[in-house]
Amino acid sequence: CDLDALPERYKEFRQAAIAEYKLDRNIYATGSARILADGDGFTALEYCDENFDKCIVQLFTTRCFATDAVIYPAVDGNADYILNGERISGREIKETGIVIGGISANDCKIIKLEKMV
Repeated sequence: CDLDALPERYKEFRQAAIAEYKLDRNIYATGSARILADGDGFTALEYCDENFDKCIVQLFTTRCFATDAVIYPAVDGNADYILNGERISGREIKETGIVIGGISANDCKIIKLEKMV
């Protein structure tokens, strides 16, 4: 595949994806990884640093049986986190989980949690 032959909008998307990965590269390289869920048609992976200051969850789907999924990432129950620009308590995440909406077949959803300081 000649990446230079792709339309400009795909090049911009690729460059943005690479830049985003570079921001989080350390957590992928040195953090702990675990499988949150693995089923017929979906897999959820979690990457966390040792202090649960940052957590990245990736949800991959090949088939879709529901439009939403609830995940329970490892967090500090005594801390508050930022999720999509909103404050959420670690206790709430542990008790009720996080809803990932808009799931479809052959998709990947990524959520990031960062501990508030």
